Amino acid sequence: LPKQDMKSLVDYRKNKLIRIPSGSTEIDSLFEGGLPSQFVTEVYGADGAGKTQYCFSLVVEALKMGYGVYYVDCEGKFDLDRITQIAKVRGYNDIDWSKLFMDQCLNTDL
Repeated sequence: LPKQDMKSLVDYRKNKLIRIPSGSTEIDSLFEGGLPSQFVTEVYGADGAGKTQYCFSLVVEALKMGYGVYYVDCEGKFDLDRITQIAKVRGYNDIDWSKLFMDQCLNTDL
């Protein structure tokens, strides 16, 4: 990219990038304050490692910040009851649940 285009890209990222905290100080510090918006991030690990709970925490925090969330469930583990539990435990009683959207993609067959 030409130098002026790089500068505009850097400025755009500085001004438009939002970091969504998960509530875990250790994990959020790895991402400089939280998971960055406008990126696709893959979360992987062993069964029972807390991947789904981490994603649910991000959903709750993003909604609390007033942002919309589009959750793509690839394992059939989306659990609205668990997400609302997390919000309740954190004392978030004013979440706009109409900003939460979910889709499932359980296989890649056409």
